Amino acid sequence: MISGVQVSLGYVDSKGVETRRTVHPLGVVAKGPVWYLVSDTETGRRTFRIDRVSSADPTGDPVHRPGDFDLAESWNEIAEEVDRRRTPLEVRAVCAPDGMDILRTGQGSEESSAQQAGSVRSGRSPVTTPTGPPAWPSAGGSSRAGPASPRTRRSSGFASRPV
Repeated sequence: MISGVQVSLGYVDSKGVETRRTVHPLGVVAKGPVWYLVSDTETGRRTFRIDRVSSADPTGDPVHRPGDFDLAESWNEIAEEVDRRRTPLEVRAVCAPDGMDILRTGQGSEESSAQQAGSVRSGRSPVTTPTGPPAWPSAGGSSRAGPASPRTRRSSGFASRPV
């Protein structure tokens, strides 16, 4: 990256398959104890775990770095895409007004990915979230959130009643 040249990268994927490709290194990011190389390739932007790189040979050809490239923004987009692929489920539920804060907290972010849409007659709001939030179990026996299906009954600690 410092020398600004493309790299012929040897890489071993999670299944143990080794490949080689030419990459345009754009930056290095740490996620916990794991470091990743963010690169452009002929098939698009990719990340490579540094501990899986088997070789890195400079090609001498200049890196083509997008003028508006922002490493933090790129990493966030990559992380969101990985999360989306790993959790392809979408949960539709109804939530009491005081449950939205719990739902957001359960997802670990003030900017929750739960989306609220309107309100139903009971005062509960329909919500859609990409994962089943840990805040669903009822707190003190009250029903703050639950699956939107009218056929669902209370079971295994989840507060779920027809709307």
